[in-house]
Amino acid sequence: VFMEVYDDWVPLGVWRYRELARAALRKKPQRFPSLEEAESGLGRRLRLPMENWWRSSVLRSYLRGQRRITAYA
Repeated sequence: VFMEVYDDWVPLGVWRYRELARAALRKKPQRFPSLEEAESGLGRRLRLPMENWWRSSVLRSYLRGQRRITAYA
């Protein structure tokens, strides 16, 4: 779940995040053949540049660094 926050955003409490997650989980998940295609699909839906997200993303660097165990054999 991605949530963009802009200058006019007002924090309304944890219930807002709970409702966003609930609404997201009601929808059918989108599937992509690769991480790159998933990132591209996400980038088309967000207003902020993807670079803003990736600069602070620990998960993305972890996922991009994963290798199959057979790569070390």
